[in-house]
Order: sequence, then C-alpha cells, then structure tokens
Amino acid sequence: MGTPPAGLFDRRMASLLGCAIMNQRPGDAHVTRLVPICNVLALLLLVAVIAAAQATSVSGQIIAPNGEPWADIDVLIQNTNTGQRFDVKTDKNGRFAHLGLLPGVYKITIQDRRGKGFIYSEIHRLHGRDNELPLDFSKSSQNAGERSRKTIDGEEDKFTKVKAHLDAGLGAMYDSESLRTQLATAPANQRVPIQDELNSDYKRAIREFRLAEQADSPTDEKNLAVIWGHLGEAYQYAGQYDDAIHSYEKAVAIRPEAWYYQNLGEVQARSALALTDPTEVEQSLVSSGATCDRIVALDPIAAARCWKNIGRLLTNKGDMKQAILPLQKTIQLNPKDAEGWFLLGRALLATPETKQKGDETIPVFPQGTAEAFLNCINVDPKGPYA
Repeated sequence: MGTPPAGLFDRRMASLLGCAIMNQRPGDAHVTRLVPICNVLALLLLVAVIAAAQATSVSGQIIAPNGEPWADIDVLIQNTNTGQRFDVKTDKNGRFAHLGLLPGVYKITIQDRRGKGFIYSEIHRLHGRDNELPLDFSKSSQNAGERSRKTIDGEEDKFTKVKAHLDAGLGAMYDSESLRTQLATAPANQRVPIQDELNSDYKRAIREFRLAEQADSPTDEKNLAVIWGHLGEAYQYAGQYDDAIHSYEKAVAIRPEAWYYQNLGEVQARSALALTDPTEVEQSLVSSGATCDRIVALDPIAAARCWKNIGRLLTNKGDMKQAILPLQKTIQLNPKDAEGWFLLGRALLATPETKQKGDETIPVFPQGTAEAFLNCINVDPKGPYA
C-alpha cells in the first residue's frame, strides 16, 4: 500500500516535535498564543499524511486496432467494491488519467460510442501508487474495431462469468496487503495466525485465478495475459517461485508487456537466491538479468526497475559486491532514480579494499562511491535518501 516517503514523514513529525518543544519553553510570553496554531498545524499535517497514504491514481495510453493513439473515447473507472464510477476521455495522444482514487479493485471499461460501438473491460487491482495500464488493441489476434455487436455481447457474457473469479482472486490479494502490513509490525507471538491467514488468502487467490483462466476464451489474449500475470503474483507471494515463473512466462508469451517481464525478472532473482549452490545461483541470476534486458526496448524505466529489484534483493541478502552490477544497470537506464543511486553508493561503500599505511590499515572505497551519494542528493535533494 502507498505510504508517504520516510523523509517526508520524518520532516512532518519533526515540525510537530518542534512545535511541542516551543510549548514547553518556560517564561515565554508568546507560548500560550502558539498552542492553537500548533494544534491546527498538527491536524493539517496528519490529514496530509493520511491522504498521502490512501491516494492512488491510474493512467495509460490506448492504442486503436489501426496502431494509432485512440483519441476521444470514454474510459469508465469503477470501484468493484463501492460501485463508485469515474468517467474520463482520452486526449489526442490516446492517454487518460484519473487521480485521487482509493486503492482497491477496479473495472476499467473503454467504450467508443461512435461507429460500431466498441466496448472492452478489464479488472485491475490498483495499489497505493501510480498505476500505468497500457491498452494496445493493435496487437489483438482479431481486429477489435471490426467486431459485430453480437460478438461483443457474447464476449461481455463470457467476461461476466470470468469476472466473478477475477474479483474473488483480486479481493484475496487485496486482503493480503493489509495482512502483510500487520505481519511486519506484529509481535512474534502474534505472527503465526497472521501468516496462516496470509497463506489462506494466497491459496484462495491462486484457486480463483486458475478458475478464471479455465473459464476464459483461449482467443481472449488481453484478459488471459492479465489472469496469468495476477496468478504469477499470487504464486510469487506464496513463495512458489517455479509456478510464478511459469505463469509470468505464459503472460509474456501472450502479451510481451513490460510489467510482466519486470515481475518475471524479480521472481527469477528470488528463485535464484533461494538456491544453495553458488554456481546455480549465478546462472539463475544471469537469466534474471537477461529478462530485464528484454524490457529495454519496451520501457527503459521498467527495465531499470527490474534491475533495481535484483540489486535490492542482493542488498537485502547482504551480497553487496554482487549487487553492484544490477544497480549500475539501474542508474544507466534511469539516471534520475535517487533510490538506485543510494543503493549503489551503499553497495560500493560496503565493498572497500584496504591498503597499509605504516601500522594503519586504511579502507580504499571503489571509484564512484562518493559520486553515487552525490548524484542521489542532486536527483532528489529533499527526498528520503538525501
């Protein structure tokens, strides 16, 4: 779920703390007049923190069957839990966006009321962050713009049947997000029941996504790719990495999109780090990196995130030396990634060589260590890593 950056939260809390300290100064004639102002400030800042934690957004570009951006068509964004609906239109570049959404499960429907009345729907779980949903109908195996109303109605009937399983699976995955948050902060004696509930959610999600895949039409490429992608995510969280890899590979075989490749690269790295043979670990990490490289032509920023995921996993494992290469790849593809620069600097800082100067052993840090931290600050001088 989305949370405000740590640095931003710390600065807000520091402001509140400073306000509280002012109120404690003895003998200050102005202190009593500052108290109401501080109370208001505290309320406003807390509201801002809560709002930042809850808000998410969705955006994307829609490509028509002829390969051109699909301008001036309706995009209906509906929360499947509350029923709340938002209507937007694409601009001349086929792009749409809507801000201020609550994280949850949404039905995204595009509809062109002109001509032959094209209509299409997908189900997506929007996280507490920016959600980019590309919709490219030029890659469809059949010309979506030439479908008859009868065909569309039949697909809608099938979609309704598949939707029930998708909703159930996405609902289980959405529930698991709050449970993971609870697990991270729960005392040790409370973690077992939370983990059991998490495992139950993952099993339910896997079962429902598999039922959705079985119920869908083999020619419904877009939805099948989405189902396999979500199935991969459920397997990944459940720790079933081989099944997750298989699911993501099915998704990219149907729709070679950056999101599927990015998740595939991460789960390949997780699978690699679960191995015990160093040679097998190395070979599997090479495969993970190759997956990240396949994204570059599709979306360099997604490729950078893919490499950063590998670097982060290696960093968390404590293998700082091996983390350097993927983190270097990250900032080469996205020099504006402050976290990437920070992680690279930390990995370099943890892998110094030494030289002897008299009786003193002096660490010699790899070239680029200081520059990595300086670039982190320059990219985002007020960010959490600065």
